Amino acid sequence: MCYSKTTNRREALRMETVNLFGAQRGRAAQAAAWAMEKERFSTQEMANALAVSTPTAITLLRRLEGHGLVQPCGEFSSTGGRKPRAWSACPGARYVVGADITLRHVSLVAVDLSGQVTRTQTRTLAFTRTPAYFRALAAFISELCAELPRQSVLGVGLSIPGIIGSGQDLVLRSHALSIQGLRADEFEQYLGLPCRMINDANAGCLAEAWADVSLRDAVYLSLSNSVGSAVLIGRRLYLGHNLRSGEVGHTTLVPGGRPCYCGKSGCVDAYCRAGLLHGHTGGSLKDFFLRLHTGDAALRSVWDAYLDNVAVVVNNLRMMLDCDVILGGYVGRYMDAELAGLRRRAAFRNTFEPDAGYLKACAYKKEAAALGSAIPWIEEYLQTL
Repeated sequence: MCYSKTTNRREALRMETVNLFGAQRGRAAQAAAWAMEKERFSTQEMANALAVSTPTAITLLRRLEGHGLVQPCGEFSSTGGRKPRAWSACPGARYVVGADITLRHVSLVAVDLSGQVTRTQTRTLAFTRTPAYFRALAAFISELCAELPRQSVLGVGLSIPGIIGSGQDLVLRSHALSIQGLRADEFEQYLGLPCRMINDANAGCLAEAWADVSLRDAVYLSLSNSVGSAVLIGRRLYLGHNLRSGEVGHTTLVPGGRPCYCGKSGCVDAYCRAGLLHGHTGGSLKDFFLRLHTGDAALRSVWDAYLDNVAVVVNNLRMMLDCDVILGGYVGRYMDAELAGLRRRAAFRNTFEPDAGYLKACAYKKEAAALGSAIPWIEEYLQTL
């Protein structure tokens, strides 16, 4: 399955010179990112888009050609002089595997340098910190990459529900997976590929920012089997002093309320996790919303109570950070049809605004965390050109 990129990304990327981590892209990285969005282009078009001289554009194209990222593809029609050479990008020259690791499932994507998801698979695979699990994951990834040249795969991004060290190589702690101190090399020795880790909500947020370069400041609220969030400021992920920014799932919603898997009580996670919905339909969130939209009164009651709680969280985020709130995760993918109801609830609680237009559904409905885990690899590679 292929995912098409959004129009606003295609139109705005040529003006974007700052990557998703706030670092300034070099000329070659800018050129590569711009070229990956074009089916066919001339040297002069690249020069104009990057605001560089024609000789500089020629030098950049030669560098990218040397890396196998662009290739000549004929000529354009003449406008009176020599016919301009045509170029095309080769985004499939390199790939990254993105893996969304959860307690019970693994979702994989293969992503090319344009950010296009070219392959995707999901499988039930219960997480255990054992050789058997790592071998099963390695076999799954090998299956996904069976038709890709081994040398074209840059590495594996691992989206994990937990606190990740600043070097992207260590899970400091994951309540959801009941682990701490899990290092990337524990995966690498079985996968045979370099690995980087990222928090799952941060990964989903990166996917949203990748899809929309106009997105500068936002909170991404991930409503999955656990609840988390990510804070984007000026296209930089704000990680906090202790790498725990966005742990909204473990803020208190109801003092003395339901027990949370973290050991506390009344946490947002205990009231807003996806399991509170799909637990009514045999573990299928899709079936929950199908029955909801066909008039199941019992599920409507469950959903209304769920929305009431999510509205409190959304309004709190808006009051604290005064920016857009994006609903993602497993529940977020189904929110388009239900957004109006949640906006009404959030607006009712808002002291300053008559509506909740700031509240949006996610652009990436599937495998957002897996895609987001691949993006750091793409950016890192572009910076090496």
